[in-house]
Amino acid sequence: MADSSTHEREKNVKSSEGSASESMTLPRSGRRTSLWHAPKNEDSEELQEIIDTIHQIPDYEKSVLSYEAYCELLRKEIEDSKRILVDILKGEESGV
Repeated sequence: MADSSTHEREKNVKSSEGSASESMTLPRSGRRTSLWHAPKNEDSEELQEIIDTIHQIPDYEKSVLSYEAYCELLRKEIEDSKRILVDILKGEESGV
């Protein structure tokens, strides 16, 4: 009866002889693991938090877009205020 380490080495040699596309197949167990539902263990809690955060990105993008629109509105108000001040200063200079 062969020991398990010899068997593992034989599997590794056989798997390393395969092409690159063969190495991209399903895990040897045949199970598919989904990135969107992490397996239940201690290490996966952090991964699940990251995944949940990723799903919130559209809301984040909306916030960024509304912030950018708000900044653009402020820029326009500042430009309008500058024009008004220039007009006031010109009026005072011509009146003096």
